[in-house]
Amino acid sequence: MNQPGWGGKAVYFALSFWAAFLLFLIQPIISKLLLPLFGGAAAVWLVNLVFFTSFLLLGYLYAHFLILRFKPTWQIIVHFTVILAAGVGAIYEFTVFQNSLPALKSQVLDNFNFPVLTLLAVLLKTIGLPYFALATTGPIIQAWYGRAGLGAPYKLYSISNAGSLLAIAIYPFVLEPWFKVTFQARSWLAGFLIFVLLLAAAGIKFLAKLPKPSAVNFLINSQKISFKMKLTWLGLAILPAMMLLTVTARLTKGIAAVPFLWLLPLGIYLISFIVCFSGRKKLETKVYAFVFIVLVFWLFFLTFLPAYFLLLILIEVLVLAGAAMLCHSRLYELRPEISQLTLYYLYISSGGALGAGLVGLVAPVIFFGYYEYGLVLAAVLILALYLMRKEIRELYNLFKRKTFWLSLLVILAVFLNLFNFFIIRGQTGERFILRARNFFGVLTVKKIQTSQGEIIRLINGEILHGSQFVAPEKSSVPTSYYSEDSGAGLLVRAKQKIDQRPERVGIVGLGAGTLAAYCRADDDYTFYEINPNVVAIANRDFSFLKQCLNRGGQVSVKIGDARLVLERELKESDVKLYDILVLDAFSDDAIPVHLLTKEALGLYLERLAPDGVLAVHVSNRYLNLKPVLKRLAQEYKLNDLVVEDFKSDENTGKTFSSWVLLTPDQNILADEKFRGVEHLDKEKAIGLWTDQFNNLLPLIK
Repeated sequence: MNQPGWGGKAVYFALSFWAAFLLFLIQPIISKLLLPLFGGAAAVWLVNLVFFTSFLLLGYLYAHFLILRFKPTWQIIVHFTVILAAGVGAIYEFTVFQNSLPALKSQVLDNFNFPVLTLLAVLLKTIGLPYFALATTGPIIQAWYGRAGLGAPYKLYSISNAGSLLAIAIYPFVLEPWFKVTFQARSWLAGFLIFVLLLAAAGIKFLAKLPKPSAVNFLINSQKISFKMKLTWLGLAILPAMMLLTVTARLTKGIAAVPFLWLLPLGIYLISFIVCFSGRKKLETKVYAFVFIVLVFWLFFLTFLPAYFLLLILIEVLVLAGAAMLCHSRLYELRPEISQLTLYYLYISSGGALGAGLVGLVAPVIFFGYYEYGLVLAAVLILALYLMRKEIRELYNLFKRKTFWLSLLVILAVFLNLFNFFIIRGQTGERFILRARNFFGVLTVKKIQTSQGEIIRLINGEILHGSQFVAPEKSSVPTSYYSEDSGAGLLVRAKQKIDQRPERVGIVGLGAGTLAAYCRADDDYTFYEINPNVVAIANRDFSFLKQCLNRGGQVSVKIGDARLVLERELKESDVKLYDILVLDAFSDDAIPVHLLTKEALGLYLERLAPDGVLAVHVSNRYLNLKPVLKRLAQEYKLNDLVVEDFKSDENTGKTFSSWVLLTPDQNILADEKFRGVEHLDKEKAIGLWTDQFNNLLPLIK
């Protein structure tokens, strides 16, 4: 039989590319749509990756069963039925999504103690069927390609990964900055309908060119796959998937939960697939093993140089690249013959799903800290050393025995220190009281001895979220970002002096409850907190809330995303109007974008008294949020002040802080306490943030 030319293969190439493009494009679109419903938490993307990889596995299982159990004609009939059902489901869900949003918000709030299950349920309802349909198409098309005698289908695997990579590349740089998220969703739906037409064309072409059974016996297995080989495939797929999620978590929790930082590690992960499965001559796996070992050494040294944090982030991304290239290169070397293609991909997708599940679902339950990063790093390192065992043995023979063992002891000491940094890191003089972890992050409570007495601290990830002196005579002193000289401290004291009445204060973000230190008799303080663990810690390990009650004030804590709760409260007949509304909703320095949009600020103004003030805490290592607030202030014609306290003293518990105050009333900002402070007019101009259009990339310092 003559080998078909480009014309016979084009529809398979186009369909593989387009299906993968859509498969990966929907990931940031749906994640950005759902992110505000779950408080902008960095874990939203990680749980979404678990969903995506799991459905990819289901798609491969379906494809494996379909190819092995059905004749070609029935394969087309069954698969096209699934695709049509997915198309109808996608049209319906995307059409009613906006109308069903209020009910969806209510569902999320009502089930906020189970965020992972709620998020997975929402994903299943909205994109489950169309995502499954796209996930099945890759392996089915590759099997048809091989069954039709068009050659080895591994090239289609690289083509599909190229489609995936294009989707990842254009989203943060083209779609997110220039198009509303609803337009993105509608465009994706139009692309899905094109996909249905391409699949129909591929099915017709497959049947038309299908050889007789005697001409090609594609499904007869001439190779028996051992159990050991299957486990090897699985392990080599699990490790890079785990590395992908752990590095993504470190980026998004440490900087911001934004699509660019979601997609950068995913793009690197996919590039490794493209390079390793392209079929072209490439570097040996041992080279990748050596590079990975070198990168891990660099990672170790940079962890002890805080001033080089961004360089550390770069090395962590390169470590991901090294791990992915190492594992995927080895996977390609161990590829089976074409007859075992779907089984091979099934194990790869199983490894991806298991790796994602271990990091996204299992690790938060069994670990109290982010220990999985150090563990997977060690596992890949062991793999690299194993693959280079021959070279290590030669080094042993080359050098004297004593020199070798001395070097080995040095290396062991280095990695013990690395293990200490990532897993049991602590500081001299610190005493750990508690470490707790859930969907929203890792919380650490510890005590530290200072010259002014013992201080207890609450840390979210790596970021201080409140502190308090242990000694009873000092325990009511406001500390950290909320000292009397901070923007929040100056504002509360100024309002108390001007209003001469009990204050109603709303605070988005509880932390240790430090702002309750300003509470007086008959004052009413309401905290909005997304993380139930924070509420438990603030009540058990800190006493700011109790002291407010003891002074005759009122204090309450409402659990859930602040914006959703504030919206729900608006529907109540006796809604509170706040004299001060504080926005302090940080999670490892990552600010939830949905709390800083035009619609969000409109909600805050509805909840403020006519002379009320909105105080926004904008202290951040990597993002400058002042331009966003400048544009919002212009939109609503608000007066603004920027209050920065540059003094930081560990002994007194005081921390550098930056606050922006916004209000429709000029009188409060004219108080002598704010004399000489800055305004937002010096900040650069950016576009107005809305729920449909926002982008953090221009704000990275």
